[in-house]
Amino acid sequence: MRYRKGFFSRALFHYLILLLILFSFTTVLAAEKSIKGQVSAVAVTIQTITVKHGATQINLKWTNDTVFQNIDPKKIREIQGQEIEAKYIEADGKNIATFIRLAIAEIPKGTKEIKTQELAKLIFEKPGSYVLIDARPAGRYRVSHIPTAISLPVAVMEKLGEASLPYAKDTTLIFYCGGITCPLSPKAASLALKWGFKDVRVYLEGEPGWKKAGYYTESTPQYIMTENIVLIDLREPQVVEKTGYIPRAVNVPFSKLDEYEDKFPSYRKAPIVLYGDNKEKLIQAFKKIKEWGYPNVTVYSGGIIDWVFKGNDLKTGPISKEIVYQRKYQPHEVTPQEFLKAVETGSAVIVDVRTPSEFQKGHFKGAINIPADEMGTKYTLLPKDKLIYLHCSTGVRAEMAYITLKEKCPTCNAKVLIAEVECEGEKCTISE
Repeated sequence: MRYRKGFFSRALFHYLILLLILFSFTTVLAAEKSIKGQVSAVAVTIQTITVKHGATQINLKWTNDTVFQNIDPKKIREIQGQEIEAKYIEADGKNIATFIRLAIAEIPKGTKEIKTQELAKLIFEKPGSYVLIDARPAGRYRVSHIPTAISLPVAVMEKLGEASLPYAKDTTLIFYCGGITCPLSPKAASLALKWGFKDVRVYLEGEPGWKKAGYYTESTPQYIMTENIVLIDLREPQVVEKTGYIPRAVNVPFSKLDEYEDKFPSYRKAPIVLYGDNKEKLIQAFKKIKEWGYPNVTVYSGGIIDWVFKGNDLKTGPISKEIVYQRKYQPHEVTPQEFLKAVETGSAVIVDVRTPSEFQKGHFKGAINIPADEMGTKYTLLPKDKLIYLHCSTGVRAEMAYITLKEKCPTCNAKVLIAEVECEGEKCTISE
C-alpha cells in the first residue's frame, strides 16, 4: 500500500510538471506575432534588424535559436532593403525573432528569369533587341534606373491595359523592380503574358542586383532639376565655356578628378549625378567616386544633348568650381552642431546607445549609457520632460533605439544623431 501511495504521488507530481510545461509552451505560441515588411536597417553588433511595415517600424533581435530560411546569417547585411516575413515574441522589452525568411517573389509560369550578366550583355552589346521595363513607381525610376530602361509602373499597366505595351507580340520584354523580394516585376510580367506576349522575362535581382555587380545606373532630367543633389560636369573648362552647362552643375574636369577627392561632400550618402561628353570617362569617374565611399552615385549619360532635346535650357557664363552640399535632416534627427551645443550646455540628455565596452573606451562628457538592445527595459531611466539626444558610432543603432523608445514612450522628446562618432576618453569627434 505504501508503494502504491508513493507511486501515485510521483505520478501526480510528473503530471503536474507536464501540465506546467504544456501551459508554458502554449503561452509562448499564443504570444508569437508575425510581421511582413522591408528591412530598413541591420545592426550586426546587437543582432538586430529594423522592419518597416507601412508607417510602422519595429526592431527584431535574432539569437542562436532564431530559425533562418533562405538567409545566411553570416551575410545578413545583404537583406537590407528586401522584404521579409518574420515571427517573434516579446520578452524583456525586446522583440525576439523566432523565424525569419526572405519573401522571395515567384516568377509567373510562362516567363523566363534573366540573370545580371545576361542582361548586361544585352544592354551593352545588343541594345534595341529588347524592351527593358522598370515596374517600380515613377519616383524610384527618376532617382536611379538600369540603363536603357523605360518607366512603366504596374499601376499604369493596370489602368491602361494592353495599350500600355504598344509592341509586337514577339518583342522580348524584360521586367525588373527592387530585388528578389519585390512583387512588381512578376506582376507586370503576368499582365504581359495575359495580353499575349510570347517572350516575357523577369530580372528578379532587380536594381539592387545590378548595383551589387558594380554597374552604373541612370538618373532623369526631372530628378536633376528638382532634388537636393551634387551635379558634376566632367567636361574640360573650354568645352563648358563654349557650349554652356546644365544649371546647378559644378565643373570637375575628368583630367583633374583625383585632385577633387578631398573636396567632395563630407556626407558620404550625398546623391551625386555625373554627366559629360565621353561615355568611357563617365563610367570611369562613376567607379572611382564609388571607390571613394559614395554609394549614391548615378550618371546622366545623355548629357547636354539630351537635356536640350527634352526642352530644357542650358546656362552660360562662369560655372562653379566648388562642390557644395547642404544635407537635409529628417524631423527626428539632430544636427552635429545642435548635438555638440547640447553636450556643452547640458540642454539635452545625451544617451550613448553603444555597448558598455565601447562606452568605457570613450564617450561624450555627461553622457549616459543605455545600450540599444536594452532600451526596451531601461527607457524608464530617461526623463519625459527633457530633450533626449541618442547616438552610437554610425547612427544605425541610435535609430533602432529611437524606434524602441518612441514605442515605449510616445511622449518622450527624443532625436537621433545620424553621423560617425569616434571617442577616446571624453574627446569625441563627429563626421558625416
